[in-house]
Amino acid sequence: MSARHQPPRLRAKPARVRPGWLTIGLLGLGVLFLHLVALAWLGAAFSPWARGRLPEPIYTRLLKPAPVMAHPSQRTAPPRPAPAPKPSRVAPPPQAAPVSVPKTETPSPPPPRQTLLADAAQAVPTPAPQTRAPPPPAPAPSAAVASSLGDEASPGALSQPGAGLSSRAPGSVAPPVAPLLSASHPASYPLGNAAPAPPRAWPPSTRLSYTITGYWRGALHGSGALVWTVDGDHYEATLSGHALIGFAYRSIGRIDGHWLAPSHYTERLFTREKSVRFDRGDDTLHFSASPDVVPLPPHVQDSASLFLQLASRLTRHPEAFHPGATLTFDVARPSGMTRWTFTVAGMETVATPAGPLSCWHIVRHAADPNQLGAQIWLSPQMQNLPVQIRLQHSADSYLLFTLDHAEQQAPPQSPASAAP
Repeated sequence: MSARHQPPRLRAKPARVRPGWLTIGLLGLGVLFLHLVALAWLGAAFSPWARGRLPEPIYTRLLKPAPVMAHPSQRTAPPRPAPAPKPSRVAPPPQAAPVSVPKTETPSPPPPRQTLLADAAQAVPTPAPQTRAPPPPAPAPSAAVASSLGDEASPGALSQPGAGLSSRAPGSVAPPVAPLLSASHPASYPLGNAAPAPPRAWPPSTRLSYTITGYWRGALHGSGALVWTVDGDHYEATLSGHALIGFAYRSIGRIDGHWLAPSHYTERLFTREKSVRFDRGDDTLHFSASPDVVPLPPHVQDSASLFLQLASRLTRHPEAFHPGATLTFDVARPSGMTRWTFTVAGMETVATPAGPLSCWHIVRHAADPNQLGAQIWLSPQMQNLPVQIRLQHSADSYLLFTLDHAEQQAPPQSPASAAP
């Protein structure tokens, strides 16, 4: 058969490489893992984290820095009171210059009695008698004064001129009298024997947004927030953030006067969660990381409520904050009970996007390298809330929270202020 009539040669098709069962199994496991992570994240996002969580508040204003106020530790001389106005006197008649009589050997005859009396009257002038004009009729008190006085003064007594005034001797200085309330001169102090209103120990619902920097096997950058929510006498405080990994410390409980009484505390690091249960029924503490059950100390705090408790302490007792002062709290964490002692380092200025803020710097040095160290900067210009927080996890591992901005809910109005 000649080459001319030979059939064309068919090219050999390359063999198709089929994926092995090992590759298919690895791909399947990867897809399954991603689905599990997504389901875990959705479950954490849409399920309640702990019992007693409060609804998310609606923030209506930005919290602006207030002017710097004088602190009780800064001892300054009190302002000297203005001198009382002196009563007007009639100018005495000019006195005659004394005439010097030269001494002579022979005594001069005594002057007559009428001359002595005239000289004495001229030497000691007597003020002219003051004529007191009848007091003007007292103005009718306003309704605000009458309502504030209550049963202490009746309308009839107020309408009488001179009622309630003590009798004074002629020519004496009248004591200063507080002006009556009027639309153009509102009172800036309480009337009667009422004490001035105490400062608000607990701020309204507030969200402090932070910029996070730090170090853990490399530089860290992220964002965080301290959210304080109040609903009646219930509270919720959460310090959370995300810098390489997500974390959150949450405290839920009640406001007991000037103290926070936590009922449940939770720490979450990525998907790992630990908790502390404060059993107020039998006064015991239960820890998720320890089987121990210990008695519940009075005024015990946790790692989240402590920030607000410190702010309240500065609001109520500013005189207790001075360089070298110490503040001690019992703190419950999932690993057990600890005692945290803070030392007041002094006043410092912290640079924030809202401007430089004067702050009290308090420090808690950890005695054990495995314990958590903390430094907190409380600013009186921002309602004594923490504008900077430093959490020291180890010698070379820390997180620094610096305030970016603050949002706050409008404080509840009292019935008196809400009325037109």
